[in-house]
Amino acid sequence: MVRMTAGPARVVLLLLVMAVTAACAVAARDEQDETAAGPEWRIGPRSGVGAATQTDPARLTGIHVEKHGEFDRITIGFDGRLPGYRVSYGSASPDVLVIVLRHVDGAKAQTLDVDLPAVGQVRREDPDAEAVRTTVTMSSAGRLPFRIGFSLDSFYVDVAHPGEASGLG
Repeated sequence: MVRMTAGPARVVLLLLVMAVTAACAVAARDEQDETAAGPEWRIGPRSGVGAATQTDPARLTGIHVEKHGEFDRITIGFDGRLPGYRVSYGSASPDVLVIVLRHVDGAKAQTLDVDLPAVGQVRREDPDAEAVRTTVTMSSAGRLPFRIGFSLDSFYVDVAHPGEASGLG
Protein backbone atom coordinates (compact mmCIF):
# COMPACT_ATOMS: atom_id res chain seq x y z
CA MET A 1 0.00 0.00 0.00
CA VAL A 2 1.33 3.37 -1.04
CA ARG A 3 0.61 6.22 1.28
CA MET A 4 0.45 9.75 -0.12
CA THR A 5 0.64 12.84 1.98
CA ALA A 6 0.23 16.39 0.95
CA GLY A 7 0.98 19.45 2.93
CA PRO A 8 -1.61 22.21 3.35
CA ALA A 9 0.15 24.37 0.75
CA ARG A 10 -0.17 21.62 -1.90
CA VAL A 11 -3.87 21.12 -1.14
CA VAL A 12 -4.54 24.86 -1.42
CA LEU A 13 -2.57 25.05 -4.68
CA LEU A 14 -4.45 22.05 -6.11
CA LEU A 15 -7.82 23.57 -5.18
CA LEU A 16 -6.79 26.90 -6.73
CA VAL A 17 -5.75 25.21 -10.00
CA MET A 18 -9.03 23.29 -10.11
CA ALA A 19 -11.08 26.47 -9.53
CA VAL A 20 -9.25 28.43 -12.25
CA THR A 21 -9.60 25.54 -14.71
CA ALA A 22 -13.33 25.26 -14.03
CA ALA A 23 -13.84 29.02 -14.44
CA CYS A 24 -11.99 29.02 -17.77
CA ALA A 25 -14.09 26.10 -19.03
CA VAL A 26 -17.35 27.89 -18.12
CA ALA A 27 -16.21 31.11 -19.82
CA ALA A 28 -15.21 29.24 -22.99
CA ARG A 29 -18.54 27.39 -23.06
CA ASP A 30 -20.53 30.62 -22.66
CA GLU A 31 -18.71 32.28 -25.59
CA GLN A 32 -19.57 29.38 -27.91
CA ASP A 33 -23.01 28.45 -26.56
CA GLU A 34 -25.52 28.89 -29.36
CA THR A 35 -28.39 27.40 -27.40
CA ALA A 36 -28.73 30.13 -24.82
CA ALA A 37 -32.07 31.87 -24.99
CA GLY A 38 -32.98 34.57 -22.57
CA PRO A 39 -31.90 37.97 -21.42
CA GLU A 40 -28.26 37.85 -22.54
CA TRP A 41 -27.50 40.26 -25.38
CA ARG A 42 -25.10 38.78 -27.94
CA ILE A 43 -23.97 39.14 -31.52
CA GLY A 44 -23.04 35.48 -32.06
CA PRO A 45 -25.39 32.81 -33.42
CA ARG A 46 -28.10 31.12 -31.38
CA SER A 47 -29.85 27.85 -32.19
CA GLY A 48 -32.16 25.26 -30.71
CA VAL A 49 -33.71 21.96 -31.74
CA GLY A 50 -37.30 22.80 -30.82
CA ALA A 51 -40.09 20.28 -30.31
CA ALA A 52 -41.83 20.45 -33.70
CA THR A 53 -41.07 17.60 -36.11
CA GLN A 54 -41.46 16.83 -39.78
CA THR A 55 -44.66 14.89 -39.06
CA ASP A 56 -45.95 17.37 -36.45
CA PRO A 57 -44.77 20.81 -37.62
CA ALA A 58 -45.51 24.15 -36.01
CA ARG A 59 -47.98 26.28 -37.99
CA LEU A 60 -46.86 29.88 -38.38
CA THR A 61 -49.64 32.35 -37.59
CA GLY A 62 -48.06 35.74 -38.12
CA ILE A 63 -45.13 38.06 -37.80
CA HIS A 64 -44.95 41.58 -36.46
CA VAL A 65 -42.39 44.13 -35.36
CA GLU A 66 -42.71 46.66 -32.57
CA LYS A 67 -40.55 49.25 -30.86
CA HIS A 68 -39.77 48.92 -27.16
CA GLY A 69 -37.80 51.36 -24.99
CA GLU A 70 -34.26 50.22 -25.89
CA PHE A 71 -34.88 47.54 -28.52
CA ASP A 72 -37.09 46.47 -31.41
CA ARG A 73 -38.91 43.13 -31.16
CA ILE A 74 -39.65 40.78 -34.05
CA THR A 75 -42.36 38.31 -32.97
CA ILE A 76 -43.18 35.21 -34.99
CA GLY A 77 -46.40 33.57 -33.85
CA PHE A 78 -47.11 29.85 -34.20
CA ASP A 79 -49.54 27.14 -33.17
CA GLY A 80 -48.28 23.80 -31.93
CA ARG A 81 -44.83 22.92 -30.75
CA LEU A 82 -41.82 25.24 -30.78
CA PRO A 83 -40.02 25.04 -34.12
CA GLY A 84 -36.28 24.48 -34.34
CA TYR A 85 -34.43 27.74 -34.89
CA ARG A 86 -31.14 29.38 -35.77
CA VAL A 87 -30.56 33.13 -35.50
CA SER A 88 -27.32 34.62 -36.80
CA TYR A 89 -25.90 37.46 -38.82
CA GLY A 90 -25.45 36.68 -42.51
CA SER A 91 -21.96 36.23 -43.86
CA ALA A 92 -22.62 38.23 -47.03
CA SER A 93 -24.02 41.31 -45.31
CA PRO A 94 -23.07 42.32 -41.77
CA ASP A 95 -26.29 44.28 -41.22
CA VAL A 96 -28.70 41.41 -41.98
CA LEU A 97 -29.87 39.12 -39.19
CA VAL A 98 -31.11 35.75 -40.46
CA ILE A 99 -33.81 33.77 -38.61
CA VAL A 100 -34.34 30.20 -39.82
CA LEU A 101 -37.22 28.19 -38.35
CA ARG A 102 -37.37 24.43 -39.00
CA HIS A 103 -40.35 22.08 -39.09
CA VAL A 104 -42.96 24.72 -39.88
CA ASP A 105 -45.84 25.14 -42.28
CA GLY A 106 -48.32 27.90 -43.04
CA ALA A 107 -45.63 30.42 -43.93
CA LYS A 108 -46.00 32.67 -46.94
CA ALA A 109 -43.62 35.26 -48.27
CA GLN A 110 -44.10 38.58 -46.53
CA THR A 111 -42.21 41.86 -46.33
CA LEU A 112 -42.64 44.41 -43.55
CA ASP A 113 -41.00 47.78 -44.16
CA VAL A 114 -40.65 49.51 -40.81
CA ASP A 115 -38.88 52.66 -39.69
CA LEU A 116 -37.63 51.72 -36.25
CA PRO A 117 -34.33 52.55 -34.51
CA ALA A 118 -32.82 49.07 -35.02
CA VAL A 119 -34.95 47.32 -37.64
CA GLY A 120 -35.56 48.66 -41.15
CA GLN A 121 -37.15 45.68 -42.90
CA VAL A 122 -38.31 42.15 -42.09
CA ARG A 123 -38.64 39.79 -45.05
CA ARG A 124 -39.96 36.26 -44.75
CA GLU A 125 -39.35 33.97 -47.71
CA ASP A 126 -41.54 31.09 -48.87
CA PRO A 127 -40.68 27.87 -47.01
CA ASP A 128 -38.08 25.58 -48.52
CA ALA A 129 -37.75 21.94 -47.41
CA GLU A 130 -39.64 22.40 -44.13
CA ALA A 131 -37.76 25.54 -43.12
CA VAL A 132 -38.60 29.19 -43.46
CA ARG A 133 -36.00 31.93 -43.64
CA THR A 134 -36.65 35.45 -42.37
CA THR A 135 -34.13 38.24 -42.92
CA VAL A 136 -34.02 41.33 -40.74
CA THR A 137 -32.25 44.31 -42.28
CA MET A 138 -30.94 46.77 -39.73
CA SER A 139 -31.77 50.48 -39.94
CA SER A 140 -28.12 51.39 -39.48
CA ALA A 141 -24.99 49.67 -40.70
CA GLY A 142 -23.37 47.12 -38.46
CA ARG A 143 -24.29 44.25 -36.20
CA LEU A 144 -26.43 45.07 -33.21
CA PRO A 145 -26.72 42.80 -30.16
CA PHE A 146 -29.80 40.60 -30.03
CA ARG A 147 -31.49 38.15 -27.71
CA ILE A 148 -34.17 35.53 -28.28
CA GLY A 149 -37.06 34.23 -26.26
CA PHE A 150 -40.24 32.19 -26.36
CA SER A 151 -43.75 32.22 -25.07
CA LEU A 152 -46.45 29.56 -25.44
CA ASP A 153 -47.33 30.69 -28.94
CA SER A 154 -44.46 32.84 -30.21
CA PHE A 155 -40.76 33.08 -30.85
CA TYR A 156 -39.22 36.52 -30.59
CA VAL A 157 -35.96 38.25 -31.37
CA ASP A 158 -35.10 41.55 -29.67
CA VAL A 159 -32.55 43.77 -31.44
CA ALA A 160 -30.88 46.52 -29.39
CA HIS A 161 -31.23 50.09 -30.60
CA PRO A 162 -27.95 51.63 -31.83
CA GLY A 163 -26.03 53.09 -28.88
CA GLU A 164 -28.19 51.27 -26.30
CA ALA A 165 -26.24 48.02 -26.04
CA SER A 166 -24.08 49.13 -23.12
CA GLY A 167 -27.12 50.06 -21.01
CA LEU A 168 -29.02 46.82 -21.51
CA GLY A 169 -29.00 44.26 -18.77
